[in-house]
Amino acid sequence: MNVYEQTWDVVVAGGGVSGTVAAIAAGRCGARVLVLEQSGYLGGTLTGCGVGPMMTFHAGEKQVVKGIMEEIVQCLVKRGYSPGHVHDTTRYISYLTPFFFGGRAEADLG
Repeated sequence: MNVYEQTWDVVVAGGGVSGTVAAIAAGRCGARVLVLEQSGYLGGTLTGCGVGPMMTFHAGEKQVVKGIMEEIVQCLVKRGYSPGHVHDTTRYISYLTPFFFGGRAEADLG
């Protein structure tokens, strides 16, 4: 069946980091999800331009961003593409999350 002839519960405009996480969350709730992305890949600027490291999952010493984003970080760590959350030695932020641009979180996050 053609994508234009199907019915969707949720349509996400943009497959950047936020759109991708929103689509995963909606899918986990049982919704039929369509992601509209112009670039042909997910992750937005983080993927397309190699923007890194990811900042920040923390407020001071306390990790405040978890959920699906943390699952993605842990997939990268498991595959050797990231050391995980590390102290920012420049003190710009408390922690940052470096990753290697060749790595992908290829886990089933559905």
